[in-house]
Amino acid sequence: MIRGVAVVLVLIGMLAVISVAPKWLMELSEDGAESGQPSCNLMEGTCAWEVDGTPWQVSLTRQSDEESGERFHLTVNTSAEIERMHGILRGESMYLGEYPVLMNQNQAAGGWQGTFTPPVCTVQDVMVWRIDLEIPGNTQFRQPQRLLFEAHRN
Repeated sequence: MIRGVAVVLVLIGMLAVISVAPKWLMELSEDGAESGQPSCNLMEGTCAWEVDGTPWQVSLTRQSDEESGERFHLTVNTSAEIERMHGILRGESMYLGEYPVLMNQNQAAGGWQGTFTPPVCTVQDVMVWRIDLEIPGNTQFRQPQRLLFEAHRN
């Protein structure tokens, strides 16, 4: 009898967590969206700014891949002298963790490039993602815009 009641209570608790978790995760991501930092939608075109007089341009292109879902190609052009750079992919409409975007220097184009596939969100058909650029060893670098894009569930 006690074992049966315990099992029912555990099942009710699990259902409560499952029903509240997506809402809670969305609330976590909304806190970051209210930072006051302007946003730029990478799917609408190139995002550009200056840091200490050095121009930066970031663009994103969608590359459909039937086997692995939506793939994206990120390009960062700047004349800043950088030894290494990478991006951090974070959910903006819902927190789904943080994922590295590996960047390779393209000396011919004068910038950096990386290709990545964002994780698929099973709760929302359209997921808004943010890419934060990081330069290892340079704690002073802060991009002045939130770089956003949308990924669609197939």
